[in-house]
Amino acid sequence: GTTAQTTTTMTTTLYTLRSNRSPLQIHQNYARHQHIIENNRSYNRPTEGCNPGRYVRVDGSTRAASARITMNEVQVMSGFINVALGRAATQASTSTYAASGCVDGSEYNLKGCKTGTGTNMWWEVDLGTTRCLTSIIVHADDLLPTELEYSRVLLLDEARSEVRAFTVGRDSSIHMFHMSTPSNKT
Repeated sequence: GTTAQTTTTMTTTLYTLRSNRSPLQIHQNYARHQHIIENNRSYNRPTEGCNPGRYVRVDGSTRAASARITMNEVQVMSGFINVALGRAATQASTSTYAASGCVDGSEYNLKGCKTGTGTNMWWEVDLGTTRCLTSIIVHADDLLPTELEYSRVLLLDEARSEVRAFTVGRDSSIHMFHMSTPSNKT
């Protein structure tokens, strides 16, 4: 009915604002999801355009020696489900906010997570098991977006081998990486 139509429009608008894909391409991507019911929860599972992965790592090793990683939230999506929510997260060191602050569901909070400064700074979430992932959304700290730029977002398998790699750009506080787009693996 009307509610479903409104929800679809809102979702399409949200993704159109954050990606260079047309609403038709986005709708076609959603149509490739299979509706399933598991443990009395109803959701859509991707059937194509996804990559298997267990760990997501934000890697700052390509940045300056005194760099740190500051983020508000990391969302790892399998269809419409954020599978990183509440999962175990770790980071190289802690400056002000713990690694778990980036998987608490508050993408616009003033805390998030923050590593110390140094070489090879990183943040990582363990999804608990290998999952079919469709996108990774990284919310940089709105006040300090430069503390994330040029970091790499890595999707790793069970053996911690690189499956996909993306580079965080500049001048944006929200970075969305779709598994159906080519990787800029280096």
